[in-house]
Amino acid sequence: MLIKNIELNNIRSYINEKIKFPEGSILLSGDIGSGKSTILLAIEFALFGLQKGIMKGSSLLRNEADDGYVELELELNGKNIKIKRSLKRKKDSVVQDDAFIVEDNLKRELSVNELKKFVINELKYPSQFLNKKNDVYRYTVYTPQESMKEIIFADKEDRIDILRKVFNIDKYSRIKNSCEIFSAKIRGNIKNKEGKINDLPSKKEVLVKKSGDLKDIEEKIKFISPKIEEFRIKIEERRKEYELIEKRKEELIIIKNKLSSINSSLEEKNYSVKRIDANLAKIGEDIKKLSEKVGNFDQNQKEIIEKEVDDIKKEEIMLKEDILNYYRELAVLESENKNLESNVNKISKLEVCYTCMQKVGQEHKENITSNIKSKIEENNEKIRNVGKNIEKLGSDIKEKEGKIRNINEKIRLMDMAKKDFEFLRKIKEDFEKYKNEKKSLELEIKNLTEEKEKLEKTLLLTKSIEDKFKEIKVEMDNLKEEKQKLEIEKAKLDTNLKNLTKEIEEITKEIREKEKILFNLEKLKDLKDLIENKFLTVIFEIEKQVMLKLNQEFNNFFKKWFLTLVGDEQISARINIDFSPIIEQKGYELEYVDASGGEKTALALAYRLALNQVVNSTLSDITTNDLLILDEPTDGFSEKQLYKMRDVLNELKVKQLIIVSHEPKMESFVESVIKLEKEDNITKII
Repeated sequence: MLIKNIELNNIRSYINEKIKFPEGSILLSGDIGSGKSTILLAIEFALFGLQKGIMKGSSLLRNEADDGYVELELELNGKNIKIKRSLKRKKDSVVQDDAFIVEDNLKRELSVNELKKFVINELKYPSQFLNKKNDVYRYTVYTPQESMKEIIFADKEDRIDILRKVFNIDKYSRIKNSCEIFSAKIRGNIKNKEGKINDLPSKKEVLVKKSGDLKDIEEKIKFISPKIEEFRIKIEERRKEYELIEKRKEELIIIKNKLSSINSSLEEKNYSVKRIDANLAKIGEDIKKLSEKVGNFDQNQKEIIEKEVDDIKKEEIMLKEDILNYYRELAVLESENKNLESNVNKISKLEVCYTCMQKVGQEHKENITSNIKSKIEENNEKIRNVGKNIEKLGSDIKEKEGKIRNINEKIRLMDMAKKDFEFLRKIKEDFEKYKNEKKSLELEIKNLTEEKEKLEKTLLLTKSIEDKFKEIKVEMDNLKEEKQKLEIEKAKLDTNLKNLTKEIEEITKEIREKEKILFNLEKLKDLKDLIENKFLTVIFEIEKQVMLKLNQEFNNFFKKWFLTLVGDEQISARINIDFSPIIEQKGYELEYVDASGGEKTALALAYRLALNQVVNSTLSDITTNDLLILDEPTDGFSEKQLYKMRDVLNELKVKQLIIVSHEPKMESFVESVIKLEKEDNITKII
């Protein structure tokens, strides 16, 4: 990978600057704090984005800016690639914003993680670094001074862990950790399975006992089943006999019911005969009494008397009509007299004739009055005669009415005699009816008595059947009772057999499961033994050999670079088994903290270069092995050591070397110089 140029917009002290990087050795020159390290951080940000614990957005974005970006152009795997990442200030933080790549003039917008994945794939870094810190880049391409001191001063375990990740051999450690976790799970599983099968022997003993109990129950069932069948056959035989006798018994019941019905009928009919006899006796007395009372009742005589009454009534009607005519005549005469008397009064007072209007004389008045009075007298005589006739007719009517009353009394008495006669005739009819009913009842009683005698004879003949019926029923009930006892016992045995069979099946299933668990337990124990006593041993040995090989290679590179930088055979340095740097001077070992400033810088740079070479040789496929960035590599160097640095740079066989230094002499050691100047907190390229 080669860096072609980088553009910084609102990144720390940069407002907008584009820096081009040629091939070969390049020096970023400028005073301390002029913005040299910002370029290195910007390169790392463009490649990997913000990284927790390494790089925060707030440390990159210019303080007064709301947004900014870094655009990095690379030559990578024969392709020209441009990467851009943006930063945006929010209320409480600075976050990554838009990101894209341009590859072969084709622009693609990607998410933050998609861009990181693309870069790691292109750099051919191990894929596990996608979600981790970019340790390979940090310890091969660009290592800040503080990070280099951190690895040197770290505890040996921490240093080994860092180097495992850088060398990409932490997989052995991960395998070991995974194996230990897996082994712990296996031990827990073993303990769990041992807990599950600790009662396996007792379960087998229970199975043997219950199997014996099952066999005993099966034997008892074999013994009882034929007995039940034997009882069933006997019961069936008795049942057939019972049914035959039951049919005869039903006939007896019919006979008994019939006898009972006949007895009821006889009792009812005898009672009816007694009731009829009592009625006949009473009716006989009534007939005797009425016969004497009615005597010689003659219906013809009644008719003659009735005819006589009718004739008298007709005569009475005629008399009443005559009286009525007399009364009419009497009314006419009385009315005429009244008119005549009125005329007499009028004539006595009359002065002039109404007809001729002549004066009426006294004599003429008296003649007329005399004539009228004669007429009145004549009428009075007639009235007296009519009154006598009316009186006589009234006397005749009273006589007729007396006769009618006498005759009606006779008729009433004759009607009463007729009613008694009719009642006598009716009770005589009833008497004959009762006699006939009694005769019919006596005949029925005779027939029923004969039938009863026959049925009683039949009942006596079949009496023994009922005794036999009772005997068979008792025997059959006894057989059923015995059979039921056996069936209850068999049912209990069947239930016990079923329950026991189920228990045996469950225990057998449980034993099989436990034996399966036992089998798996043995396999787990074998697996545990394989992991803990064999596999882990092999992993430990492989890691040990790999680390020894890397340690030897690292030590060789380290000794070489340290000797080149120091140039004094009186002082040497080496890497111990823990990858800790050790300085030896005149046979004595010096700790890193006890070395001079120049020795410390030489030791750190030698460590840095050795680490770069070992990683590049270990991860031979990575595409960053042609790029090396050194951050203030000569800090604390003597003038002699500075010149030794020229030899180091000449020996570094990389296509592109970027050095950050404020040492002016370094400008003569490199092929290109990029000078930076900072004024009013703004960095410019000069």
